[in-house]
Amino acid sequence: MADPERSSSQAGTIGVGVIDGGHDDESLAQDIRQEVHDWLRRAGLKSSPVDIPGTGSAIGPFMESVIQNVWASLLILALSKAFVFFQGLKDRKNLRKFHQTQRFCLIQLWDGRGVSRNAVELLRLLPDLHAHIWQLFPNRAYSFSISSALNEPRIETVHIKLEGYDDLRLTVWQASKMLYRMSGTPFAFMHLEDGPYGSRRISLNAV
Repeated sequence: MADPERSSSQAGTIGVGVIDGGHDDESLAQDIRQEVHDWLRRAGLKSSPVDIPGTGSAIGPFMESVIQNVWASLLILALSKAFVFFQGLKDRKNLRKFHQTQRFCLIQLWDGRGVSRNAVELLRLLPDLHAHIWQLFPNRAYSFSISSALNEPRIETVHIKLEGYDDLRLTVWQASKMLYRMSGTPFAFMHLEDGPYGSRRISLNAV
């Protein structure tokens, strides 16, 4: 049974959730989550632990509302990207085989700071956070998921997923530049996807 204090992010904090190895495998997930929590605290940000959906743990109302928006955007994204996905299916399959020697690890950051939410601020932290976590827990293919917002330009909800990156600092800069060009968007979904010849590109979908 989940600890009630660890089932949802506290108001005014950044919720931290980790899936290490898969939805049914807790393994070192709590150790990684605690290290991310401590790293954010040292960076001057308040955070709280969050249990990831799929592990049998409860989720808070803030996460539920964000997940609903994410699924709406994912549906639109799936329809628009279906043809491209099937064209690149063979390359993606080979890429998964290449990364099979690494353990999958997803780190989710749920920005519950209200009007102070800042997606770009969290984006800029990722390169240093990734370097720190990788030193402590190596042999993992880390992905990051951020649910946040922006005040200027005004974007009510931003969901960002970065995975399979080569140069995370360049990726963060490109993603931030794309977000700063937007304004008045109720919901934006950004993710890093595979491009031709092993390249990476950022896709941004606004609703």
